[in-house]
Formats: sequence, C-alpha cells, structure tokens
Amino acid sequence: MKITKIAFVVLPVSDIARSRAFYEDVLQLRPAHIFEKDGRGSIDYDLESAARITIKCDGQLPMSNAPRIAVALEADNFNDVIASLRANKAVFVSAPAEVAGSHQATVNDPDGNCIIIHKVKVSSKKDFVVI
Repeated sequence: MKITKIAFVVLPVSDIARSRAFYEDVLQLRPAHIFEKDGRGSIDYDLESAARITIKCDGQLPMSNAPRIAVALEADNFNDVIASLRANKAVFVSAPAEVAGSHQATVNDPDGNCIIIHKVKVSSKKDFVVI
C-alpha cells in the first residue's frame, strides 16, 4: 500500500458567507462545488495541483479551545498573495520570511484555521522580495 497525495483538506468554519469572502475574495480561490443551504454546507475549491480545500459549516460553532487546522498553499506569486492579505487586513501569525529554501507566511482565516502561504525558492534566481 502506498499513499500518494493529499486528496483534500476540510477546514471547519462557523460562518459560511464570511469564510467564502475570505477564501474567494482575499485568496482568490474559485468554488468548484457549492453545497449551501440556510447558512450551512460546504464549499469545495479545487487547486491546479489536483488538491482540494473544503470549507464546512455544520451549524455548530467550533469550540474556542479546539485544535485548529493548518493547510499550506503554494503560491505562484508570493508577493501578490501577501499584498492581497495585507490589503484585506488578514491576521498574520508569522510574517513573511525565508524558511528552509522557501518563502512562507501564515495567516488565520476568520475561524482561526492557519493558512500557510508558501513558495519554493528558486535557488538560481533572486525573484523574491518579501514585502
């Protein structure tokens, strides 16, 4: 047996409309499937890498001390994503930085789930300027 990839990650959210605004307006993800009714449901966002992120609201507020989920998203343009996050007043858990051959920053979504913005550093190029 061999596990070959992550099929999808489910992020629990307490307000589907507020979370959709974050994932669609700030991170600019486009919904692939929408299962939404009466403020509940789930929204699937398919990424080019064949991975999927699903936000899910079942009508129950997450417990304040419950473990949060973290997902790392590979960005094609790290600086553009960081600029969008800052313009939309996202809460940074860790500021943009160079970490082990990559550039990373971590923000919280509206429910406190960690969204890691990641870009593998091209070692032969100096195309990153952390803003």
